[in-house]
Amino acid sequence: MARALLDDRRREGQPPISPAAALLALFEECGDARVVLIRRAIALPTHPGEIALPGGKVDPGESMVDAALREASEEVGIVPAAVEVVGWLDPVVGGTSASVATPIVGLLGERPRLVAAPAEVEAAFDVALSDLMAVYREERWDIPVPDLAMHFFELPEDTVWGMTARILYQLLADLTARKLSR
Repeated sequence: MARALLDDRRREGQPPISPAAALLALFEECGDARVVLIRRAIALPTHPGEIALPGGKVDPGESMVDAALREASEEVGIVPAAVEVVGWLDPVVGGTSASVATPIVGLLGERPRLVAAPAEVEAAFDVALSDLMAVYREERWDIPVPDLAMHFFELPEDTVWGMTARILYQLLADLTARKLSR
């Protein structure tokens, strides 16, 4: 899929895709692994009001890890020194945005005190990975490529989809060593 999207952008004369990084900030509470999510501010020009992971564009000369930690600090107040980076997932191409996000997996020793930066984040919250698995569904779309798996997580007040859902799906599939189905 990534190659098809990149080829389409080149053919259509669109700007090159820019690198981005997202932080999968994970912590354990009462026996449940949890992940930090945000609801993007409604005033943002791209993906307003959508559920996302803390993250954003990589500055020139910045590593993916540094970008993910910086963005998480700016957006929700996660202290970079409190994150134990344990790896990353495969990069994910944005279907409608001009970015390729590298998901950085980081462990937190305790529940973070999340403080949403109002210019970028409407709300910051966390959800148990087991709850995400319980509300997962998949659809098959023919856009932008034939028979594309589209992942959705139906939270009580929000639907997680797009790039964020693809990253969460990848994390859950890797952790459970199986394909999710619904």
